[in-house]
Amino acid sequence: MAQAVITGGGPLASLGAEVLAGLGWRVRRLVPGDDGLSGDETLLLAMAPSVTDGSVARLAQAMADQLPPAARDGDGEMRAPGQVVLLLDSAAQVPGLGPVEPAVAQAAALRWLADAALALAPRLRVNALTCNPSIGAADLAPVLAWLTTAHAVTGQALTLGPVPRLASPWRGDTSRPGHFT
Repeated sequence: MAQAVITGGGPLASLGAEVLAGLGWRVRRLVPGDDGLSGDETLLLAMAPSVTDGSVARLAQAMADQLPPAARDGDGEMRAPGQVVLLLDSAAQVPGLGPVEPAVAQAAALRWLADAALALAPRLRVNALTCNPSIGAADLAPVLAWLTTAHAVTGQALTLGPVPRLASPWRGDTSRPGHFT
């Protein structure tokens, strides 16, 4: 059975833990101050705030260092032995929809994703899922199941569920010159 470690808290972290356990993963939640890996983890599921404080970068590098080298499968394709999945809240990506701190953390997480996917390859694949706050386990499970087995996917930010939008008086108003819907 594969082992996953989850950083951060909140509803998305709890949902991720529930889904991974349902998919057969052994799940361990890191508590504040616990920066250590047991040595058996092949998946790091991280929330945005834990990226901005540097703990995810340290954990990802430690995981890459302890995993065996990437190996070729029967088709000759390289297989990364581990992966990092960032779980992000899509509401934090909409300017004006909430506090600025989560938006900054998400932007930093997405920037880190791009660099980490290159720096940690070929031992780790690094991807992100931005999730609508209304999603449930039934929505997340098939996407995480696919993402954890999609050996060629790295450096991607996928969106799950509709992205919230601010209400605006002009949205959909096609009478304004130059406005397209």
